[in-house]
This record gives sequence, structure tokens and C-alpha cells, in this order.
Amino acid sequence: MMEAAIGISVFLNNRTSYNSAMATFQQRLPAYIYLSKDGSVPKTVPKNNLKTRDQIVAYWQGQSTFVDGLTQETCRDFVHT
Repeated sequence: MMEAAIGISVFLNNRTSYNSAMATFQQRLPAYIYLSKDGSVPKTVPKNNLKTRDQIVAYWQGQSTFVDGLTQETCRDFVHT
């Protein structure tokens, strides 16, 4: 989705749309790829309203062991990652 939004913005030469797509990408990226420096659980995007470890684990396809480089899609399938 983000790749498409950025590509469309470039194709249309629309700086406003590009900046909006990049801002969304930059907000979501830290919540998509876990790094141990993030703490014991992955970061979340505020609008997802994930507050507890159980909610985050459920959102991460049941993954409860977090290691550097793990993504939200790792336990779903590698095509999405």
C-alpha cells in the first residue's frame, strides 16, 4: 500500500501527496519491524489502540518471542514481508 501511494505520488509529480505518503510510511515502519531497542514488545501505531502485550501478540499473528528484524508479517507469510 505504501509503495503504491509513493509511486502514484511520484508519477503524478504531486509533492503534497508524496509528503503525506512518506509521513505515513515513517510513522508505521517502527511498528512494522521489531528492534530490541524498542523494548520488550514492538512499537505500535497510536490509531491501532494496542495497549497490552496480549493485544500486541495477537496483532503480530500470535508471535510472542520478539527478536531484532522480526516483522508483523513474519509469522503470517514471507511474501507480505
